Amino acid sequence: MGKKLGIAITTYNRIDNLLKQIDLIERLSVSDIELVVCDDGSDDETIATLAERGVMTIGGVNRGIAWNKNRGVFYLFNYTDVDAVILMDDDVMPRIHGWDAEWFEAATLYGHVNYVPGSMAPYVIGGGLTAEDVGLSPVVGGMCMGVSREAFARVGFMDVRFGRYGHEHSDYSFRYVRAGYGGFVKTAEKGPMTYFYVIDGGVRLANLPSTGTPEEASKNNELLAKVANDPVHRMPWKDDEGRDAFLAEFEPMSSRVIPEIETVAKEFDEALYLAANPDVKNAAMRGLQHYMAFGRFEKRRLKP
Repeated sequence: MGKKLGIAITTYNRIDNLLKQIDLIERLSVSDIELVVCDDGSDDETIATLAERGVMTIGGVNRGIAWNKNRGVFYLFNYTDVDAVILMDDDVMPRIHGWDAEWFEAATLYGHVNYVPGSMAPYVIGGGLTAEDVGLSPVVGGMCMGVSREAFARVGFMDVRFGRYGHEHSDYSFRYVRAGYGGFVKTAEKGPMTYFYVIDGGVRLANLPSTGTPEEASKNNELLAKVANDPVHRMPWKDDEGRDAFLAEFEPMSSRVIPEIETVAKEFDEALYLAANPDVKNAAMRGLQHYMAFGRFEKRRLKP
């Protein structure tokens, strides 16, 4: 069986650029690809346009970058058989034929790898920025990263405590390094320094305005330090309410079957059944037990 690559694009109100991006992915990719668009509550024509084109789309209300990227990795690693995933923002544009092969190789070799845009080039230390010769950087942008299935199993999801915007990608990459993937920590005079594996990856950034704010990024920078020593593995929610909200977005994809007996039992009112069938009160079994074993076949009344 051939290797398969998943691509999850996160988007919000950028349908024109998104369509250009998808066209480039389809035209320049050489891998067997599972593509999904994660829409974070767009109110433009994103959903309708993607539906017309037959592009797999998941999403819901606007919940921020971490939640939206988690939609992509959850879908691809649970509902498809991909071996690795590229998480990319909707302003990352493939520019060379076979760009995806480089990402797949780097992700499967190292477990985790990041794109380094030109603005971060001064931070890069050595390397040819290829899968065979990765570069090292103490900072990452998070706009495009590769993750292997193996590494994901150990690290899990982005931390949704980071909210709408800022440093969720830094925490994610730090956790991969802590798990032994995509970089290393080096002792330095001023303290430990983390170096991440980075590649050029045959992509470029479109010049589009950010939807985040400096205030959000500053707040999350403080959170980054607070959660630095939390357990490496995270789920895509922080509480039971978040779990229910997240999983509800995937309910249409569920293969679970609810048996008829559960539906009947949930709707059964024991008090009304006993009132309608006084003889059952003297039986040595509960009303529901009696109905399931005898009453429904005898066409007993469920209420007076």
